[in-house]
Amino acid sequence: MKIGKKQIFCVCGGVVCFLLAQWVSGMEDIGKTGALPRNSYGQGETDYELLVDGLFDGEEPIQVTVGERRYREDEAEAVFENVMSTIGERVLEGNASFSEVREDLNLVTWLSDEGVKIRWSSDEPDIMDSFGHIKDTALPKDGVPVWLTAYLMAGEYSEKYEIPIRVLPPLLTEREETVAGLLKRIAFLDRMQQTKEELWLPGEYGGNTLHYRDKSSSGNEILLVLGVLMAVLCYARDKMEVEEKKKRRSREMMADYSEIVFKLMVFIGAGMTVLNAWERLVLDYQERLKRGRVKPRAAYEEMGETLHQISCGVSEGQALISFGKRCQLQPYLKLSSLLEQNRKTGTKNLKNLLEAEMNHAWEQRKTMARRLGEEAGTKLLVPLFLMLGIVMVIIMVPAMMSMT
Repeated sequence: MKIGKKQIFCVCGGVVCFLLAQWVSGMEDIGKTGALPRNSYGQGETDYELLVDGLFDGEEPIQVTVGERRYREDEAEAVFENVMSTIGERVLEGNASFSEVREDLNLVTWLSDEGVKIRWSSDEPDIMDSFGHIKDTALPKDGVPVWLTAYLMAGEYSEKYEIPIRVLPPLLTEREETVAGLLKRIAFLDRMQQTKEELWLPGEYGGNTLHYRDKSSSGNEILLVLGVLMAVLCYARDKMEVEEKKKRRSREMMADYSEIVFKLMVFIGAGMTVLNAWERLVLDYQERLKRGRVKPRAAYEEMGETLHQISCGVSEGQALISFGKRCQLQPYLKLSSLLEQNRKTGTKNLKNLLEAEMNHAWEQRKTMARRLGEEAGTKLLVPLFLMLGIVMVIIMVPAMMSMT
């Protein structure tokens, strides 16, 4: 059996996966120390699947659950103090300080590095809720005082801390202030007109005449852009289909070329004229096509068109030259030129010339078949790589998860 590149690639991939799995499992050997790593504070317990040797003959599988690490009381107090000393860096986000809070706070509830949980509460939930979101932006310029309470918890230890803050109205640009003023005016008009069927919007504000338009009706211009884009894509798709059709036609005609030359050589060698041999090929193709033995083939269809031109009065030489031009392939141009020249000079050496052309055509066909096979093999490498990647993930992910 011949071993190809694909088989070698698969074997090498299996060897690499095996070596990686062995390396990872070797890193988990605890036989020398007998110690199992414990998760850090607040990370939860860990289950280990172990093989213990010495209880019985051979190894016995067991599952060991190791709890997370816990603080001592003095350690918990120190961690709480450290957290509160840096709490501003953790929650202020874009605010300058607790005495000048204009944006939402990031009230974190879990500190993974310290293993500390935090539960927040606010004495003014209508101003700022327990998530740090500012609920009311219509605040006085000097702001509103709010007390936030943080309950820090680490294992069985907890501590309560209170943080005084001052929530101020957001800083607005001139444009934003104008919009806010208009909205405030509209809200006032809404309250005044609640007994009416409609809300009449102000037609003037700040000395400017206002006009309104439903936002949902805007943006329709995108439909025009989409229409143009679809037209371009359709044109590109049609052009690609035409090019692909030309490529398929060329491949089909090149595949039939050696067969056509061979049949012409046989018929001409048997004493037929070029025209009679040509007609015999066309009639034979049309008969097979009629019986459903073959599908339409471009090369034979062009030969049939050439025969039709001759029957309509076009000279044989002109029809052969037109055949080569319509095929638009170098071998067919060469064949039409060869037949036309020997039609004038006689068919004495035509058989030998056709035999040489046939041998060359067979070599071209074998080269084309080899190239198509290589292209198909290259396309198969993509799913092969995907399968190898899936196998490596199946092996490596459980091993890495057991390490962590």
